[in-house]
Amino acid sequence: MRQLDLGPFFGEWDLSIFTREPWDWVGEAGLRLATYIAWPEDDKKRMDFLAAKSASTYNETVDWFKNHPIFPLIGKNPDPELSGRAEQLERAKYIDPAGGYEAIANADSISTLEKDLAKNFSHALEPGRQLYLCAIMHNQGLQREGGASLDKAIFLLQKNAALPASSERTLKDRWANYRSVSHLAAAIIYSTQNLYIGDDKDERISLTDCFCGALGSTLAVANYFANFGLTFIPHARSEALLDKEQLWLVPDNLTLPDLDIVLPKLSAEELKSFKDYRARPRGN
Repeated sequence: MRQLDLGPFFGEWDLSIFTREPWDWVGEAGLRLATYIAWPEDDKKRMDFLAAKSASTYNETVDWFKNHPIFPLIGKNPDPELSGRAEQLERAKYIDPAGGYEAIANADSISTLEKDLAKNFSHALEPGRQLYLCAIMHNQGLQREGGASLDKAIFLLQKNAALPASSERTLKDRWANYRSVSHLAAAIIYSTQNLYIGDDKDERISLTDCFCGALGSTLAVANYFANFGLTFIPHARSEALLDKEQLWLVPDNLTLPDLDIVLPKLSAEELKSFKDYRARPRGN
């Protein structure tokens, strides 16, 4: 069993309330979550990204102090005591957790890492959609051809013209590569489609919100999909969809919102499309 490391102070905060205040602790935890989704099995890439991002943030912070009229770190009349305290705080917050200055110096450039993160993140969303569709099919009581399965989820993804088409082989490979974070990706998909800001439902939660002010909701939904994947065993299979030993689980010491998660239903057109699926020689 593996738990997400979302930062040293993350567990001290109440995540049950949505906010768009730019609190650093939320952004840092969301950034860490994004690295797990992009590189679930690559500790070094996650550390390299955080190191490069930390160095960038550190430099921005130093510049802010430098140009601030009250807190000049570097200037005509620097305050040595303030400068020393500020540097210690920034090192403790950004540099040391990223592995120190040596790790930052050896890391790839932030632009290269950001491009790699964006590419891998988009790949990870496909297994998220597979898990999401399995939960929908199971919740809807689909009985055709033995009920919900990854093969049926892949079939529906390929039939959905609104999504970029990936081959069956590619979708299966990405499930294997990102299975351990598929519940996190499914949570992001569900949240951006079904959760709203406030009670009036005028504005859906955005992708940015999922990693910032609505991070608590994202993690609560991720727990829902993790529980489904760990308990649902597809027809003619002996194991559940997800493996608890490999899954990146949400820390259990967090105060998360109590959400009423209501899954959508497959459309009549999607249900009808299973006629084509049944005619194809597939594994299950």
